[in-house]
Amino acid sequence: MTVDIIAPLILILFIGLPHGAADILIARRMFSDNYFYLSLFLSSYLILVAIIILIWFLAPFWSLGLFLIISIHHFGLMDTNKSKTMSFRYVRIIIFGSMPIMIPSTFHTTDVNYLFALLLFAESHEFTAFIVQLFPIWLLGCLLFFIKTKDLLKYEFIEMLFLALILAYLSPLWGFALYFCLVHSLRHTKELLESLGVLSKDDYLSLIIIAVVSIVLIFIGAYVLRTITFDTGIIRATFIGLAALTIPHIILIDWYSGLNKIKGIPSIKKRRHTFV
Repeated sequence: MTVDIIAPLILILFIGLPHGAADILIARRMFSDNYFYLSLFLSSYLILVAIIILIWFLAPFWSLGLFLIISIHHFGLMDTNKSKTMSFRYVRIIIFGSMPIMIPSTFHTTDVNYLFALLLFAESHEFTAFIVQLFPIWLLGCLLFFIKTKDLLKYEFIEMLFLALILAYLSPLWGFALYFCLVHSLRHTKELLESLGVLSKDDYLSLIIIAVVSIVLIFIGAYVLRTITFDTGIIRATFIGLAALTIPHIILIDWYSGLNKIKGIPSIKKRRHTFV
């Protein structure tokens, strides 16, 4: 195993992944700790994860493409959440959301091409070349964003420029790890804590169990999917695992608006004290 590969993936798994594992906490609030509905939620969640993994192996090309598109939308929504009432939000969603993919593909084409090839179980593909061709359009969108919103959203633009420079400088895995852990996951965690309120010991225990089980399964998958070295397996298992976990996470957060639905609902611990 090489440090340049395993270190950023460890960050993704141990720092970035737990923000998705916190979906169990949203479910606990929504279902008032009803174990039947919690079990139903977890079962449905896991079945969907298993289906997505199966589909990935049956159709990796379309699975990767769909995963990238969905991730762009999810990242962009979170990055523009504070300015969601301002103009050109959908342009900004695409600009911000595609940046963690667009910049590395353009400035580290060979490395990204290798990563995509591993996920596609193929020696060659056209993914990276297609993304690079879209780079001029992305730059045009950035220019439009700057011209139209430079007075209202100058801090967003500065943030975007700073992140773009980091992603252009660092290797693809390190760039994505820092964005995923220090930008996306932190923003989601902040909104999550604002919506959840006070966390109980059971909340922390549930979060730890789900996160640990997910990480263990990904390492088992890495062993199964390895080829010449363990590096290939951990790359495949990490990103295919993230894809499988991202779909139900997005359904809960973006489509069902899970965070909005639990705002104002007191923690399980508080409710129990209320009835004493």
